[in-house]
Amino acid sequence: MIKEYLKLAVFVFVLAFLAGCGKKTEGEQAESSSRELALCETEVFFPDNNFGLSSFFEEDNIVVAELSDGAVLSKIPIAFDEYRIFLSMIDENKGYLLYCSTPGAGQMMKILYFTKDRWHSYTEADISLQLDGYPTSLSAMSEEQLFIGTQMRSNGFLFETTNGGRDWISFTVDGSVKNCQDGYAPIVDQENEITYVLLRCGESYLLYQLNDVWEKKGNFLLDNLVEEFFASDGKLCIVDDQGKQYRIE
Repeated sequence: MIKEYLKLAVFVFVLAFLAGCGKKTEGEQAESSSRELALCETEVFFPDNNFGLSSFFEEDNIVVAELSDGAVLSKIPIAFDEYRIFLSMIDENKGYLLYCSTPGAGQMMKILYFTKDRWHSYTEADISLQLDGYPTSLSAMSEEQLFIGTQMRSNGFLFETTNGGRDWISFTVDGSVKNCQDGYAPIVDQENEITYVLLRCGESYLLYQLNDVWEKKGNFLLDNLVEEFFASDGKLCIVDDQGKQYRIE
């Protein structure tokens, strides 16, 4: 059972770090190069077969590379600015990548890429008009079923596709909950074979577990915004927007 608080013990873990990456203005204080790199890339790792990929912005491209040796698999040209990327692999060869531009003037480009050969080739689709709000996360359950979590959306905080990204619909976890600001795409705790969803509603984060239907497991408060939500070794973890990592108890 989840307790209604977070164990505030920061631990070291590197897996699927998803964060925003924007160009700094002259007035902003520069961060360390290691912190800037962490903010600009996203990773996925399969511990069972020691396979992992990294994706990051570089010279108007999204680069997808092997985690083991840095070998570049693909360079995807982008026509807009560098803001956020989300990478979700189904297995070693099949996966999706979501690119988002800066949300200037309420507009954000959202381009979805799909590969069947570990990013040596890919297809793409512009899904900007199908998703309102700003994406927080991407989760590919299969080639056909994907979820995208969003923030700043008026009537729903998760989107689902069941045809590989061609059509998207609003996905409801709990119709009784109102005033939610953020939704985080479902994650699977592979060790325990359990699927979870996280929502931010009002001042609380709400955790749901899938047991035929979505069941609320608990809630917690956090001073900062959640940047990432993932499972590791049978434990649920989050990273806040200050880079601090916590385990949900």
